[in-house]
Amino acid sequence: IGIYQMIYSVYSLALVISAGAIPSAMTISIAEVRKTNAGAVKTIFKKYFLISLCFGLFFTLIFSIFSYQIALFQGNILAQKGYLFISSAILFSSLLAPFRALFQGYENMVPTGISQILEQLIKLAVGLFFSIYLYRYGLVYAIVGAILGVVVSELVSLLFLLFYTLKNSPLKNIKTYEPYDVKPTFIPIFFFCLINPAEVAIDIVLTVNCLNLN
Repeated sequence: IGIYQMIYSVYSLALVISAGAIPSAMTISIAEVRKTNAGAVKTIFKKYFLISLCFGLFFTLIFSIFSYQIALFQGNILAQKGYLFISSAILFSSLLAPFRALFQGYENMVPTGISQILEQLIKLAVGLFFSIYLYRYGLVYAIVGAILGVVVSELVSLLFLLFYTLKNSPLKNIKTYEPYDVKPTFIPIFFFCLINPAEVAIDIVLTVNCLNLN
């Protein structure tokens, strides 16, 4: 559990940076313009989607390439394989944000709610199953099993939202793109979302390394 929490704390921090403020900021922007300037909704979705995609790809590469260095910095190299496997979940989670925000901007919380319930149920079921099944091969594989629960849950949630958007997207009736600039409200929301994950990640790094010194 301790090693899983080490990995998940850094994953949460990366997720906040890549997509944490996007649902709130994008929801506010869409709600403001959807009636007076519907064409801007397409521009808002496109811009925030590209932001999420770029950050998601960036952190996926960072976790994949520097998994050993991150685990070493945290004070426990047993976490290395966990970072390799959870790297793809960052991309999936990042891409979830703009799809959820699109519907939230139209006051439709159904897809967000269903995707979150799916995410938690699958994370529990798949993570528990694989961690128990893979434990026979060693502790590291049990950790990887728990991480697989995160990866599969984010992927299934993303696929659900993609399917739901294809069927029910409010963008289908909007024919034109209108210019729209990302508002500075994104910045304070981002820092507000960053506080708790950053605190937990720093706390874990300091605690583990201090214990190793003793």
